[in-house]
Amino acid sequence: MPTFLLDVNTKGGALFYSLVLFVVPLFVYVYQCNTSSLPPEEIGRNIGFVFTTAATLLWTSTYLFRVANKGMTYAKQLKDYEDGVIQRRLEELDDEEREGLLEEIEREGDRF
Repeated sequence: MPTFLLDVNTKGGALFYSLVLFVVPLFVYVYQCNTSSLPPEEIGRNIGFVFTTAATLLWTSTYLFRVANKGMTYAKQLKDYEDGVIQRRLEELDDEEREGLLEEIEREGDRF
């Protein structure tokens, strides 16, 4: 199977997983209707509940994971901005100031 179908960050991956999320409950429904004595309405309701609950828990867990790892868009933009400001300030320093700053950082590193 091509790897672009398994990567959720590609259009192929988004289409593939959307298709899987659409087709799997249908197969489960048909299987349950053929093997269970429950009425089809109850089977559909149960599958809908399980599917909705599982999808909500999965989405919530990915959201909490991104928050915990600071993978949110704002956090990334803020870090990129701070890194850019520090880089620009370092470029504006002359050689003597850079050397002094590096010596100061080394002294503080030795202290800890």
